[in-house]
Amino acid sequence: MTDHWLMMVVSSDLEARRSVTRMLTSQGFDPISAASVRECREVLEKQDVELIFCDPNLCDGDYRDVLATPLYRPHKNKTRVVLISSQMSPEAYQEAKRAGVFDMISLPCRPTNLEWAVILAKRDERSRRKDVLGSAPYTRPPVKSAAAGIS
Repeated sequence: MTDHWLMMVVSSDLEARRSVTRMLTSQGFDPISAASVRECREVLEKQDVELIFCDPNLCDGDYRDVLATPLYRPHKNKTRVVLISSQMSPEAYQEAKRAGVFDMISLPCRPTNLEWAVILAKRDERSRRKDVLGSAPYTRPPVKSAAAGIS
């Protein structure tokens, strides 16, 4: 895994796309922007994008269309999709998670929200790589509570 991940911001809303792109750029990333599912697919055909920040609804489809795109890429790494949404019901959130969305961030978002999503995605990548190499990911041993055994 490299420290420089290729990221993409996919949103039909120009201002939302610019805002998220600006925050990622200020954190040292150089994200690609796309306004539609079609543009997103064009980029994914040519480049191995590790993380996509995506609106739930786009001008020519929705996040499910974006999720479907990486499944057919020849690249080995699975692209993680993080939804960026101003409002989403708990039911819609659960549906998105079942569909394969990695995480969700509420709009307007703060830079720390984006940074946390990147940290979680990199942690997930390390865990996947450990699984592929045949070693189990590190888990903490159970810790007894200080009150354990006191009646």
